[in-house]
Amino acid sequence: MSKESLSLKNIISEKKSEMKKCPFCAEEIKVEAVKCKHCGSSLNGKNKKQKNSDLQRFLNLKYPKTTFWITLMFSIVVLIVTLNVIDSKVANRPDIYISSRQLTEEYYSNSVKADNDYKGKIIQVFGTIDDINKDIVGDPYITIQGNEIFSDTQCSFSKNKINEIAELSKEDRITVAGECNGKLINVLLDDCYIVKWTRIIQE
Repeated sequence: MSKESLSLKNIISEKKSEMKKCPFCAEEIKVEAVKCKHCGSSLNGKNKKQKNSDLQRFLNLKYPKTTFWITLMFSIVVLIVTLNVIDSKVANRPDIYISSRQLTEEYYSNSVKADNDYKGKIIQVFGTIDDINKDIVGDPYITIQGNEIFSDTQCSFSKNKINEIAELSKEDRITVAGECNGKLINVLLDDCYIVKWTRIIQE
């Protein structure tokens, strides 16, 4: 065998030793290759991680502030819900302001019309306290003087307002807000809270 043939075989052998087959597509690639030029697969054992990384980069490029916007929208929803339920004084602000005397007179004159005007609505009623007591289930209530002939306005409170009601006295001037529930014997206001209260000093 000539020296030229031997040299050619050595060159071919060396080139072959520099190549390997891609485990994904079986095409020949260089031994040092870390990525197949034919199929694009990673050859360093991190193909899965690379795919995940590529996906993350894609999402970051397409939606660079996804987390920020999700957090912002969630915070806005929470804020809206909180503002709607934080206090019935704000959520159910009364738009009717009437004296107990006038309210009881209107119910006496025409209870159907009065129900249509007031029942189910949040109203403010003002006048003089006539009585302070508890109902059969222990919830506190007060009555505000109406027309002497037409009955009073009875304002019911939840148990957590007992300490507030305990500070009141008969003949005090008071403004109460609550939901009108029609008339039984007195005109009824439920879920009440005190808007304003003035102590009257008896001489």
